[in-house]
Amino acid sequence: MLGFEILLIMLPLTDAKNSEKFKMFTLSNLVLTLFYCYVAIINFMFYSPEELKIVPQPMIYILKSFSFEIIERTDLIFVSIWVVTVFTSFVNYYFMAVVTGKNLIKSVKIKKKLPLMITILIMTVNLFINESDSYLVDKISMYITASSFVFIIGIPVMLLFVALARNFLGMRKTNEESR
Repeated sequence: MLGFEILLIMLPLTDAKNSEKFKMFTLSNLVLTLFYCYVAIINFMFYSPEELKIVPQPMIYILKSFSFEIIERTDLIFVSIWVVTVFTSFVNYYFMAVVTGKNLIKSVKIKKKLPLMITILIMTVNLFINESDSYLVDKISMYITASSFVFIIGIPVMLLFVALARNFLGMRKTNEESR
């Protein structure tokens, strides 16, 4: 369910009422959750718990077993759609990094070069990642999972407390001014 934290950055940039934004967020979250549940149920029906421990990508293996007259390898269609989804998430994260960097950095000279700097940073990090080194990939995956809890739970809760504190202090200020 990674990716919904992007809405923390993107929603203030949209022109819609808060109720419409909330409906959109809730509906998209519901659809994605139902889809993940559907995929999980299919995997549990197709594989035993012991097989699920062995099979690295169970849904792709399920799709490999099906073939139609027109489409020979349905798993390739699934992978193509998945690549588009991953690239879309990557572009959103890149956009968030640039917007956040531009808001944090005050220098105009650096602001103009920030997209290039982030691109070079991503390419440099990519050089050190060897796809065959499964230990490194597992370690990065573990860090992403751990940090996702910070982004999905920690930051929204912190922002809620900041908003409540600002609201409380603002109400207190107006009460003192009215006396």
